[in-house]
Amino acid sequence: MLLSVAHRSATHALRAAKAVTRTYAAATHAVSSDGTRIAYTTTAGGGTPTLLINGWAGCAADWGSLVDRLGGSGRRIVAFDPRGFGASGDGAAASVRTLSEDALAVARAVGSSEAPVDIIGWSLGGLVAQELCCVAPSEVRRAVLASTS
Repeated sequence: MLLSVAHRSATHALRAAKAVTRTYAAATHAVSSDGTRIAYTTTAGGGTPTLLINGWAGCAADWGSLVDRLGGSGRRIVAFDPRGFGASGDGAAASVRTLSEDALAVARAVGSSEAPVDIIGWSLGGLVAQELCCVAPSEVRRAVLASTS
């Protein structure tokens, strides 16, 4: 599955037109995955980080209300912009494998061997989450899959 350049451009324009209001404080960071900049945000909670993995053409901002609820409970929530979206670089065409490698780079940046991440994957993000569980099972404590195959 490859992301089309036209779809990326349309999604960038749509996201720029939306105003997103946050009720939580988030810090923005970036990590490199195969030389591509992957931007992510974290809330200031504690415990095992929860990594949110987007559906098709999604970005970190799409998780707003869920981040509000989970971050408000004191959990450390991490959401990232997949390559080609939001503040992340374009990089190579994205496959499920490439997106899982991007998610793994973020997971390694926020987790540790003592506290691997919990993940929530929605739609395409659920497929990415499944791939991540297969290629790096020690990096994931538990996974929640929503609306995925």
